[in-house]
Amino acid sequence: MSGCGTRIVLRGQKPLALCDRCPCFGSLFPPLAALTFAASSIICAFGLASAAPRSPYRHLELCGIALNERDGTTMTNEVLNTMKTRRSCRCYLDKMPEPEALNAVLEAGTWAPTGMGRQSPVIVCIQNKADRDTLSKMNAAVMGGNGDPFYGAPCVAVVLVDKTIPTCVEDGSLVMGNMLNAAESVGLSACWIHRAKEMFETAEGQALLKKWGVPNAENLRGVGNCILGYAAEGGKKAPAPRKENYVVLVK
Repeated sequence: MSGCGTRIVLRGQKPLALCDRCPCFGSLFPPLAALTFAASSIICAFGLASAAPRSPYRHLELCGIALNERDGTTMTNEVLNTMKTRRSCRCYLDKMPEPEALNAVLEAGTWAPTGMGRQSPVIVCIQNKADRDTLSKMNAAVMGGNGDPFYGAPCVAVVLVDKTIPTCVEDGSLVMGNMLNAAESVGLSACWIHRAKEMFETAEGQALLKKWGVPNAENLRGVGNCILGYAAEGGKKAPAPRKENYVVLVK
């Protein structure tokens, strides 16, 4: 048995990889899917093979498992699984993220790809309530409101970028994406709250950057606010079906 829980067995002369994690069929039944390396097809007691004959990847992607083409083994792909199961959260418990989990999310942000490797973004993580509430009011003011656009999340990671770098917005967006996915992987919930650009164009925003000692503050532009915390009941909604023609293959 491998570390990811995949069992390699022999049936006659054909090696089979029996998947023991099949979230596409729920958790009430034991996994009953197998990939036959020789035929490159899925054997599935629930009929997936007939729906996707000779197409193992469809089943594997639903299970969060990828095929290692070099040696024909299977491996759990937690990155892909996290991307598919992550949902934005819009209701939070009044509980600060554990330091280990928070640090993992912030570090993930620093490993996002950036144009020419120039690392234009800066992440400012706000954990004290006073500054967190100030940011919330500033964000609400951009919309002309007075509610809490941060949905009660106790922690906010603001992503700013050096606006002198041509790819700065794209760089910052990738940092946000990394942190959103990393949060899900370590048991936190998160959501992208927009309007960071407008927030830090104000005199109040610039004063906060100076107060926090953020380098190069005069050249920074806001990209997004990544709110972080633990989901309260009802904070996440079920995913919408993926739209038709999301991907166009040109061969």
